[in-house]
Amino acid sequence: EKYNFDIAGGSMDVEVGPEAGGGRIVHAKVESTLVDVCHNLNMDSKGAAIAPLVTFDESDYTAIASSSSSSSSPSQIPTTMNMLCPHSSLLHTPRTHHIHLSPHASIDSATSVSSALLLPQSTIKSGCTVSHALLQWNATITSQSDAHHVLLMEQSEVGPHSFTANAIYGPDSHVSGGEVHCTIFGPNANSHHQSLLIGILWPLGRGNVGYGSNVGSNHTGRIPDQETSVGEGTFWGLGSVIKFPVDLTSAPYSIIAAGGQLPPQRITLPFSLITEGPGGMNQLTPGWLLQYSPYTVARSEVKFANRRTAKRHDFYTGWKILRAGTMDLMLDARNALFYAGQQQQQQSAGEGSKSNKVGVFKTDRAIPGLGANQLTEKGRQIGIKAYTDALQRYALRGLLDRLVNLAASQQKGSSMVDVLRHVGLKGIGGGNLPAVDTTAPPKPIANWPILPWNEASHTDAEALWKHQHSVLLNELPSILGNSNTNNNNILPQLLQKCIALEEDHAKRVYKSKSRDDARGMSTVPGYKDVHIPAEKDSVVLTAKEESDKVKADAQLVGDALGVSGVARSRL
Repeated sequence: EKYNFDIAGGSMDVEVGPEAGGGRIVHAKVESTLVDVCHNLNMDSKGAAIAPLVTFDESDYTAIASSSSSSSSPSQIPTTMNMLCPHSSLLHTPRTHHIHLSPHASIDSATSVSSALLLPQSTIKSGCTVSHALLQWNATITSQSDAHHVLLMEQSEVGPHSFTANAIYGPDSHVSGGEVHCTIFGPNANSHHQSLLIGILWPLGRGNVGYGSNVGSNHTGRIPDQETSVGEGTFWGLGSVIKFPVDLTSAPYSIIAAGGQLPPQRITLPFSLITEGPGGMNQLTPGWLLQYSPYTVARSEVKFANRRTAKRHDFYTGWKILRAGTMDLMLDARNALFYAGQQQQQQSAGEGSKSNKVGVFKTDRAIPGLGANQLTEKGRQIGIKAYTDALQRYALRGLLDRLVNLAASQQKGSSMVDVLRHVGLKGIGGGNLPAVDTTAPPKPIANWPILPWNEASHTDAEALWKHQHSVLLNELPSILGNSNTNNNNILPQLLQKCIALEEDHAKRVYKSKSRDDARGMSTVPGYKDVHIPAEKDSVVLTAKEESDKVKADAQLVGDALGVSGVARSRL
């Protein structure tokens, strides 16, 4: 059979990506994880998965084959058998063919189900038509949905009123009211409204598809062989239209505004906002989410943790948004923005007073990774500040955590030199600061960024500190500037900066939420009576508590290790 559906082996081939022209075929097992799927598609940038892959004992499969036929060939296993385990249920479904229901799995009031394997607690119900489906634990297909050649991972759901074919749904994902074809729909991704997804490779999910989004312009007029690779946390705005091919894998947590149209392009500027711009070209603001809507990022961290209910996938789905891989993407993006500004300054200086050029950068010919968009000078500065603050906050929080752990185990009598050696800062200061890199950034290459579960720091605290330390060394010239730094005052300066960045972050989280409150109260009658104000919002309060904790930890470090003057904050 074309899709090699094997109910005894619990496996099936799922073709994702281009509808025609093929080549991206996933040999999915009923217990596969996204680690397995990405490895199967060679998305591992280092060539091998660090996270464990699911392995299967083929001896069980061979035993089933031998007992079912005089031949040991799996192809001789009967293909018309329905198997119902104890405590499973099959109710009010007029047509079933070649199904296997594990204990406590159920099919209830479906229209037709054929070639389906359901693990415990999974269900197909309420008028659905399903063929060639693998459902993991607690997966659901419901309410007049059509599903063909699909793998639903744990706690994923299709329906109501959805049509999907040749798709893999990651854990805790949900599609309703739309069409999904030839797609990998990653964990915690949601499409709750009528929309279209065709040929989407979205392994890290965590995003949202707005009503009327058409992410499926995969036909060039010649053959439907185009596809789009999507970054973690992408938000497709209402009515957005995406013309293939597009690559956003190196621009995680970017927003395509309502009504936006993206022509074919590759964008590598994380946390960006893409809106309609003057002259018919979209305008991109890099780092916009970090700078003007940090509430969104802070809320997302909590939301993904609370909604991560797929326990069998828990070992790899709990990655943080602001992690080592994301920082590397932001560092590359900032370097590209910084270098573009230098080039423009040199060009303007060469033209002298005759230059009347407005500071607008157009397409990736001006800035690698800008895609088919334009960027103003103000937007470039916003991006540099947003990325710089995020990088320094990440590195300095790592330094603070390192010092807190040292203070908790510190023996009396240790000198400041010993402390600096422990955090890799001995001898840094004065004329020994690392040199600022002013070389031209390399042109982005169309590769998959490192997957979060393959980052060394995903499960290794020492690897995380090693990366934070490398970022810290890179940021020291920006943090310390031209100050007279030595072994006695470098830690106070760094801890003061850490406090200041955390305080600023908490204020911007509050400001981004309070801005919505002010707009709502001035627009909608009774808004204040039914909405939680910013000062009582749990995300805002958590950000403030985190800021206070950083200040308290810095003071603890100062008292325990003899570092004076760390309670004062300044940017």
